[in-house]
Formats: sequence, structure tokens, C-alpha cells
Amino acid sequence: MAEPIPAERIHAWHAHIYYDALSRDRAAQLRAWVEERFTVRMGRWHDVPVGPHPTSMYQIAFETDQFPPLAPFIAMNRMGLTVLLHPRELTT
Repeated sequence: MAEPIPAERIHAWHAHIYYDALSRDRAAQLRAWVEERFTVRMGRWHDVPVGPHPTSMYQIAFETDQFPPLAPFIAMNRMGLTVLLHPRELTT
């Protein structure tokens, strides 16, 4: 049986903010609030599905030290948008 992966292997995080034509303005507002308040790398707007993402989205990439303030901020201010939050694991 495999051993569990320790949380220490996480070296960064991604949040994918999903939107459509009707919710793009809310996605833009959330993006502006995040950029004003946090040290992050904002991905491009993808107004069509890209890769495994089923709908339009942009990515927010951030380091582990930003998780404690940023994840709750996104959760409380997502304005009904769907958000996928996942870790980036060390490769070796």
C-alpha cells in the first residue's frame, strides 16, 4: 500500500476562476481585488475552454505563504463563481 503524500511537498498553489459571458464582469472584479491585495501571478483570460477546463477561466498562481490569507479571501468574495484550487507539488 502506498504512503500518503506529505503536505510539505506542496511548493505553490493555483486557483482557476471559471466564468461565462454573464459572469465575466464578476470574474474581472475578483481579479482586480486579488491583484490589489496579494502577491500573485495572474494568468491570461481564456474566453473559451482550454486544456482540461470545461469553461472560460483564468488562473491565479501563488506561493504557499499566500494561501492562508488568499484562499479565504477568494472563498468569501467569489460572487457565485466556481473556483478550482489545487496544489503544485515538488517534482522530486
